[in-house]
Formats: sequence, structure tokens, C-alpha cells
Amino acid sequence: MTLLKHLFVDARCLQQPHFRGRGIGRHARDLIGSIPKHIRAGMKLIALVDNAAPAMSESDEALFDEITSVFKPVANGLYLNCVPLNNGERWIVPPGLGITKIGIVFDFIAHDFAGLIKSDDVAKVLINNTKALKEYDLLLPISVSTENKIKELVSKSIPTLVTGVIVDDEFFLRGSGEGEASGTAFPERFFVTVAGDNDRKNLEVALKAFGRGGGDFAGVTMLVIGGYDDDAQLRVRSTVGAKELVDWSRVRFLPWVSDQVISETYQRAVASIVPSFIEGFSIPVVETIASGGLALFSNCEAHLELLEGPAFDPHSVEALQALMTSALDPAWRAAMIGRQAGMADRFRFQRIGERVWPEILKAQPRASATKAVKAPQSASQPASQPASQSASLAAAKPVAKARRAPGDRPSILFVTPYPPEPTGVGKLHAEGMPAFMARADVTVATLKAATRPHGPGRHRVIRPKDIDFAEYDRVFYVIGNSLYHTFVHDMLLENGGEAIFHDSRMFEYYLHTRGLDRVAAMASDALGRPIGHGDLDDWARDRRKLPLPMLDEVVAASTRMFVFTKAMETTLRDFYGRDSVVTPLPVHTAFPEELFSPGRILQARGRVGFTSDTLNICTFGGVDPSKGIYESIQVLDQLRQYDRHATLHLVGGVDETSTTNLRNFATSLGVADRLVFHGATSPDRYVDFLLAADLGMQFRKARFGQLSGAVTECIATGLWSIVNESLADAHDAPHFITRVPDTLSPPAIALAILDLLDSQDIRVRDDAVRRAHLQGRSWDDYAAAVLDL
Repeated sequence: MTLLKHLFVDARCLQQPHFRGRGIGRHARDLIGSIPKHIRAGMKLIALVDNAAPAMSESDEALFDEITSVFKPVANGLYLNCVPLNNGERWIVPPGLGITKIGIVFDFIAHDFAGLIKSDDVAKVLINNTKALKEYDLLLPISVSTENKIKELVSKSIPTLVTGVIVDDEFFLRGSGEGEASGTAFPERFFVTVAGDNDRKNLEVALKAFGRGGGDFAGVTMLVIGGYDDDAQLRVRSTVGAKELVDWSRVRFLPWVSDQVISETYQRAVASIVPSFIEGFSIPVVETIASGGLALFSNCEAHLELLEGPAFDPHSVEALQALMTSALDPAWRAAMIGRQAGMADRFRFQRIGERVWPEILKAQPRASATKAVKAPQSASQPASQPASQSASLAAAKPVAKARRAPGDRPSILFVTPYPPEPTGVGKLHAEGMPAFMARADVTVATLKAATRPHGPGRHRVIRPKDIDFAEYDRVFYVIGNSLYHTFVHDMLLENGGEAIFHDSRMFEYYLHTRGLDRVAAMASDALGRPIGHGDLDDWARDRRKLPLPMLDEVVAASTRMFVFTKAMETTLRDFYGRDSVVTPLPVHTAFPEELFSPGRILQARGRVGFTSDTLNICTFGGVDPSKGIYESIQVLDQLRQYDRHATLHLVGGVDETSTTNLRNFATSLGVADRLVFHGATSPDRYVDFLLAADLGMQFRKARFGQLSGAVTECIATGLWSIVNESLADAHDAPHFITRVPDTLSPPAIALAILDLLDSQDIRVRDDAVRRAHLQGRSWDDYAAAVLDL
């Protein structure tokens, strides 16, 4: 006798009135109903129901072999929760029986779209249910965009299978010309928008575009299908506003209608307008295409994965109006329908069933599944020049002349920006000079610091023009990505020498010093493909898209390279075929152990004015968009939606224009009162903030092993902090540094913060781990590593 595979289905969504007749219930019944016959024959389907809720319909009950409110687990079975984000878990899957736990995930719109969380209780349920998704063995997102959100908000390691959403055969019959007329009286020419009464559906932009069409839209009607009652219609009119010239006599609000009617509506309409700000999928888009109609759609992520064609910004009335005007041209409309034709075929009932269910049956409980070992990945960009060529270029430029006799102190030169220039790199090296002076005679060549000769306990300071390379055993060029390093960069390229890399890329430096044309040419040469100004603009807006570090020239000129991280070492090897010396970034020296007493921390909180009625989050260092500052402000808004009061303290320099822009952005989100600018502070006050903060938050969009002095200081003081993955990895960060995805998704960051607050007492700093992490990271250790080579 063949044993049946037991599939237990949490079927409450087929009972709940607010789900069973709408997209959630429809997708659940369609997915269950799509099980291929040969698979269904070997399964027993058990519906788990809530006896206190309304009964399922007879047609839904017919999907199952058994209906019960009692979960009696069977070994090696499957458990499917149809709506885990909304309904949570009523029945608990016991461990040890080999039951595979599966969840359908529709979207995370409530996390992303402000205003959908209506109460504190709803926020708590949403947060807890999102966290609970980590315990599933397989998640079934309805779209790639939802799958991406799972990776951001839940976990990258959970297996996922994108199902899509089944489109009823009625729509395909209509599109093939076989659908029966519904008998509905349609206007001669009309647009249609199918959108429920929800702000994210963005009905108003469609109505404004219709109104602004003026004479072009004469004789055209706008149909709105979505169950808008009288109050909802008045609300829509009020939102659109009297100044918009909408002829409301040509706007008709219709109730929800049958598939037969709506498929004919899609087919007959000039176009179906889908203006949503955000979606998890988009039923109107695929139903329109299946029906043989034309879809005009916004450029939200879920739409763009469904079909091709011109998409409009959901905020732009003008862009939508232009597409609607084009759609009135029969030739343009026919051409666009031709482009969209067939794009819905993959959502046919049979195709989804045959693709999805065999994969579901392969799923295993993650605890017993074989874990795949991820092979190391090399950088996508190969070395821009062979290792031998790069090495020969470097070797061709020896500059320092050995003059030291046995027992003599070496004479070394640093070419670097230096205080009083307001650069963190210069300040850092000034702090480390005593360690170098203990081992060598040190000269600093810089532009602003007062020149002075060698003296007891002090180094010499000269101008770059006064360098006599014959005086020095070794010459170190301190390379960074800011304009303060211009003279250093130029001298390295001219003379060659040993380079200390403080940044993982030179993109911004070249943009400022060489202009768009030259940088585009440099990138084109390195990548082997044309690069235009638009590409550079895109990289400047988001450093995560930068495909290469643009270190070619400085690498070629360097006889030896020092880097602070293993990740940076890998970057230089993968892109340029050059080895480098990893010397961890020295930790700030002004953190004696007595700072970390409870009394001292309380004093620091008093001095900076922190109280316990808010979560005091500090971000340290100069304020810049490439450090995720706008995303950090969005995190405040997200935490507010989750009913958690937090204040973001910016402890670092920021210019007046940026201050204004950031305040305006915070005001637009309604969190201006939770954003505090402290500016550049004195060293003692800076330490007070590190001690007083409840939580640190440091992000870097730059890749390739980029380091952060602020993260080093957060680790050195044991401050629980939120840090993006690549930055945390570069620091080999300890457990009190919580990693979040490099995508810097505000909902994901907010959930990580809430998770941390639930699981840890962040008032207690792990002094043992903090001290262990500091071993080997003093300036004495660094100087020894550099000079003993």
C-alpha cells in the first residue's frame, strides 16, 4: 500500500470574510487547486480550520480530503500556512517529525508604505509575524519583488520559490476571442482603473491625468472599479481637488464585478491604468494582458518584472497623461498590445501547477537538509592589467635610497594631509606618530601644518617641494579619496613608493579632479565597454552600483601597498593582480578602562542630555549621503510606525546645505523632532557620545573592503550598533555589531533594531569581547607591522 503524502493547510483565509473573496483567498485556493493530478493522487489534503470562524464555501471544502480544527502531525508531511504574515501561527509544527514548513508570502507593503499600520497592536503582530518567517523551511513569494523583500527583511538563507499568481481561464478565453459577451453596456470609448479604496493604489493620479487631457479626451469616459461607496467617492474628489479640471460627469464608479465583466472591460477599454505606488504582484496588469487589452502601468518594482513597455512615474500626472493620449491612437495602441501579448501566459493555471508543486515536494526541513557550502566568489571585474605588468610598473619607480648602517634608526617620510586640515585621515596619522617616532626618525611632508625641524620627542614637518628622497630609507604615501590627498596622489604617480590605502576606491576623487569625460574614459578602458555620463551619475547617486574601485593608477605606482582589511586585500588581488599587506586599523588610544564604569556612563549621558524616554541612536563621523544618512532618517519613521520612539543624533560635521536638505527630508516624513545635529565635537565630548548612546548606526554604500573609523570606535567602546554587512565584514565585527543587508532597506533595519531590543539588554556592554577585539590593534602594533617589513 502506497503511503500518501500529508499536506496540512492552514485554511483560515478561506473562512475569513476579508480574505476569502479577495486576492489572498483566491491565490490560496488557486494554488491548492493547481496541484497536478498525478501529484494529487499521492497526497492527502487536510484543511486546518477555526471552528469559531465562518465555514468555508462548499467549493473550497471540496479541495480537501479532511477538514479539522485539530492538528495531528504525520511524519514527513507538509504544512502550508497560506497567510503567515497576517494570521500568524495557530498550529505549531513539532520538531523531529521531518515536517516541512511552508508559507505563502504576498508582500511586505505594510512595512514599506506609510500609514497602513493603523494601531500599536497591528504593528506588534506584523513585526512578530515577520520575525516568525525565519522558522520556515520554504517560502512561496508571489513575485520576485516579494522574494527580494524576504531576503532584506527576513533572511537570505531561507529557500524561496516564486509562484506568481494564477490568472483565471476566463481572461485568456477573452483574449483569444472565445469569451462570451457579458451583456454589459459600455461607453463608446473609455479608460478603466481597477483599484480598491487604498492610498497606495494611487487612483488620484489617474483621475488628474484624465482631467488634464482636456480636448484630447473629449467623449472619453473613465471607469473606476473597486467598490467605492459614496463616502469613498467624496474622499477621492476631495483629494483630487477642485483646481483639477476633472469632468466628474464622465467618471463612473462601479462596484466589484464578475470576471466575465471585468475581462470584457479590459479588452474594450482604450487602456487599463494601473498607477500603484507599490504592489506585491499586480492582478490588473496580467488580467489586462491576458484579456487582450492594453496596460498602462507605473514603474513600481512588481510591475516592471511582469511586462515590458513604457512605464510612468506614479507621482507624475504629466507622464501618465502623455501615455493615455498616445493610447487614443489606434496604431500606437495596437503596437503596444502586440508588445505585451503573451506576457501573462506563464500565469496560466496549469503552468503554475506543473512548475511549482514538484519543487514544493522536494523541499526538506532545513534542520535535516544538507547545507550547501558556498564557494568563494571572485570579483566580477577582472584585473585591469596583468599582475606582471602592474608589478613591473611599480618596480620601475624606486625612490628611497638606503643609507642606514647597522644599528642606525631608520629615517622615514610620510606624505600625507595633516592637522590643521580638517580630515580624519590626517588626524589619525597625527595620533599615531609617537608610535613611529619610538622606532624611527619621522618626517611629515604636508601642506598646512607649520614647518619645524626634528626635536626631542617630535617629528619634522616640511613642505612637499622640499623633499630630498635621498634622505629617507622609506617613503609612505597616505592615499585617500578626498581632495586633501591631491598632492599625495600626484607625487605617488610621479615618484612611486609605498602606499597606505585609507579608501577602497578613487571614484569621487577623480570626479572632482578630472571631470566627467576623463572619468568616463578611464572607466570605459577598465571595463572594456562604453561608459557615459549617465552611468557616472548613477554611480554617484548610489555607490553600491560602482562596478570597479578605479585604483589602477595608484596601484601601478605603488612599490608596496598597506591596507586595513582582508576585503581590501581581496579587491586589489582580484582587480589588479597585486598582493598587499593587511595591517588592521589602529584603535583610538583614548579609551582607558575607567571610562566604562556605570557611573562614568551615567555622567556622559547627563553631559550630552540623553534621557530614557527615547532610544538614542548615534551615527558618528562626517555626514554624507554615501553613508546612508537618508535611509537612517527613514528608519526613524519606520520605528515610529512600529510604535517605538527613537531619536537620531548626528555626531559629526555637516555643511549648511546638507543640514537644510536633511531637515526638509525629516520634515516630509514627520520626524524632524527626532533628528538632532551635534556637529563636529571636541574629542572629550565625542567620547561622551560613544559612552552615552543606546545604539550606534553606521553605514557605508562604498564596497571593495571600505573601512570606517567610526565603526572601529563603536567596537572599541563596546557600543551595540547596526552596521551594513560588507562594512561589518571588513571589520570582522564582534557579536554586538548587528549586520543588516547592504541594500539599506529601512524596514529591514528597523526590524533588526527591534529584534536586538527584544533579545539583548543593550545597556550592558560586553567588555570581555570588546577588550579581546582590541588585541593587536594599537598604534605600537601598527608601527611594528609597517616598519619591520
